[in-house]
Amino acid sequence: MRLISYLITLVASFISVVLCSSKLGAASPPRQMETPDETRQIVLVFVPDKEKTDGIVTCFSRTDSKSLWKQELGPMPAKIGRNGLGEPGDDKGEGNGKLPAGEWELAYAFGFSPDPPKDLKIPYRQITDDDFWVDESNAPEYNHWVSGVEPAVSHEKMTAPIIRYNIGLVTLYNVHPIYPGKGSAIFLHVWLNPERPTAGCVALDRDNVVKILQWLDPKKRPRIRAQTEPEL
Repeated sequence: MRLISYLITLVASFISVVLCSSKLGAASPPRQMETPDETRQIVLVFVPDKEKTDGIVTCFSRTDSKSLWKQELGPMPAKIGRNGLGEPGDDKGEGNGKLPAGEWELAYAFGFSPDPPKDLKIPYRQITDDDFWVDESNAPEYNHWVSGVEPAVSHEKMTAPIIRYNIGLVTLYNVHPIYPGKGSAIFLHVWLNPERPTAGCVALDRDNVVKILQWLDPKKRPRIRAQTEPEL
């Protein structure tokens, strides 16, 4: 009887795992994540009212996973998507004008200058006339920076936002894995002015963008978090 009972429990557990795996495999948007233990830097985007376009950016660091977060930079005024902040785990849609809520990794800096800002520790990529960001949901290159021949599908020419992309930072929103139509090109970049919202990115004064880039250290596994709470 004990053996039969054990086998029944084992089969039930297997079915449960299969069902959960099926749900996880569905085309769902990136979810809000817990901060990994190895992360030592966080760029916090605090949005007091998710229906509005104003944000406050503050940068925090910690020495290890058990230590408290310490404020390093900020607070700095910011602008977010023209339609505010999304709900954690909601369907962030391509072109919906919202900054997605949640937390994700940071990748590399970009800009028009052939030389990165002084004392930059994170990787840097120069923008050229042959660089594009694909935002066509069904394209194989969706949410990718591509170079060379201009794509035949919907895209953003990286040299077009001459002020906004003067200097910026690529985040890894909707990247590992990529879900078609769930949002692309979520950057931290220069604002046009203190009143102008973005299409879904985080924008700040140029000097503040540079300060953040210089502060980031890839060895500390930095991440960005957007939320309606003012503290980590």
